[in-house]
This record gives sequence, C-alpha cells and structure tokens, in this order.
Amino acid sequence: MEKQANIYTKLFEIQKRKLEFKKTATNPFHKSNYCPLPEVWNTLEPVLEELQLLCIHEVKEWILKTTIVDMENIGEMTDRISTEIHINSVEAQKTGSDITYYKRYNLGCIFNIITDEDIDGNKWQQKKEKEFFTAKRLESMKKWALWKKKEEIMQYVLKIKKDYQLSAEMKEELDLYLSTIA
Repeated sequence: MEKQANIYTKLFEIQKRKLEFKKTATNPFHKSNYCPLPEVWNTLEPVLEELQLLCIHEVKEWILKTTIVDMENIGEMTDRISTEIHINSVEAQKTGSDITYYKRYNLGCIFNIITDEDIDGNKWQQKKEKEFFTAKRLESMKKWALWKKKEEIMQYVLKIKKDYQLSAEMKEELDLYLSTIA
C-alpha cells in the first residue's frame, strides 16, 4: 500500500513548482511593489485544490490565524499547519486593511512566498513621519479596551506613545484614562 503524502510533502510540492506571484500593486507610502492578495490567491487556489489543501482564515481575539488543512489526511498528526499574527488596529477601516495584508503575509509565511520587495525596516521607518493620535482614535481604543485585560491595555497605550505623535492634551488624556482602568 502506497503511503499518502502528508501536508509537508504537499507544501514541498508547491515550493518545487516555483509559482510566480506578480507584483502588480504599488505601496504609495514606501514606493515599493507588492503582490496583492487576489493575485496570491488566484495563483495558489488551483494548486491547493489539486493537492486537496483547504485554506482557512479566522479572526479571534484580535489574532488572524491562517490554517492549511490536508483534506486527504484529516485526523492525522500532520494534517494541518497554521500561522498567526496579532492585529494592532483599533479603527474598523484600518483593521480591515490590516486583515487583508496579514492574510497575504500569513500565506507568504506558510508557502515561502515573497510578495513584497525587501525593504530595510529601519530605512522606511526613518522616512515615515509619525501620525498624530487623535480624539477619534482614543474613542476607538476605549471601545476596543472594553474587552481587554489591564495589562494588554497598558501595553497598547505604550505602543501608542511610541508610534504616534501626541499633543500635550492627548498625552494627559491617555494618562488619565490609564489611571481609571481597574
């Protein structure tokens, strides 16, 4: 009896095919090219179907988890592989955009796909000016924080202080908010 290929054998098969992922979109902020999610999916889907692999994206507790399930070997020890990434956004529109980006990122991790031009992280961060943390963002953060633990909220506020420009008034409001959480 011939042994069925497991998920790792199938992932190796996908990598051997050297699929082409065209970088058809441009990031206007970093002036770099990338392969948009529909391009990744249109290239991967027929291969996944052929190899009987199912792709599932799920968001739970601000984490996007991407799982590839081997439909031929369900129940075996090696029937799935997953990767996950924490979603940092608090605004709905930004969260949706981040989820799309993270789906592409997770697929890139699992299938070893390079979907972006390599950008030295320090170079683009130095060029990027920090945005102001606004009252609207503060209200969104407060709604998000209703379901979070104190430690998680405090970590997020530290990240805000690092990643955003804060007016003196906004810094005071954030500090006041932190003092009110139990």
